[in-house]
Amino acid sequence: LPFDYCKSPVFEITYLIMCYIAYPPIFMMAGGDGLFIGVCLLISSQYRIVQRELEALGQSTEIDYQGEVTAEENDHIFEQLKLIAQRHNRTIDTTEEMSRLFLQNVFASFTIAAIKIGIACITVMKAEGLNKLIFVWYSLGILTEIYLYSYGGTQLMEESEKLSRTAYDFPWYRYRKNVRQIIQMMMLRAQKPSRVDVPFFEASVVTFSTILRTAGSYVALMQTFL
Repeated sequence: LPFDYCKSPVFEITYLIMCYIAYPPIFMMAGGDGLFIGVCLLISSQYRIVQRELEALGQSTEIDYQGEVTAEENDHIFEQLKLIAQRHNRTIDTTEEMSRLFLQNVFASFTIAAIKIGIACITVMKAEGLNKLIFVWYSLGILTEIYLYSYGGTQLMEESEKLSRTAYDFPWYRYRKNVRQIIQMMMLRAQKPSRVDVPFFEASVVTFSTILRTAGSYVALMQTFL
């Protein structure tokens, strides 16, 4: 700097300016992470709504329609299932759109996470006193960020996959071909879970554990050079 920043009040003013510059990107990054997990939980709830609608419709048909199902009853159930299938399709489309919009964020976070964790762990081992505590919190912050992405992606996968079982439990065998076909279509679409796909990996707890193992390998490798 073109001045002696160690003297007061220049030091205090410089420190406040640096904090002011640092705070906006920090909160922007935290806001992006919170937005991602919020959207994932929202879409997961949409999958759960589809499951509950199917379960409720199946239970109501077992109570209301005893014996052989008439053509009118079959058509009524078919119309209800069409609405549920449309909600399911919209939820899948929303998941794909969300995955496309957050692709860069998720890819960047997962790609550099292992390196950041490894460097932070090395710094913790080399630091002394309060500096060690600072980098411990930094490492926990990185882990929390990655876990949010992993948890959100895992919730999407699990809830979308559960729909296949819910559709199979529906009493489709009592109805005609059109009802059976729409249930079969929902089962086929649900067998492929919705994912937050990014190049080379997906946002899931499995990927989170892989990052931790990779970070441990980096720590062991860097220790050999230090």
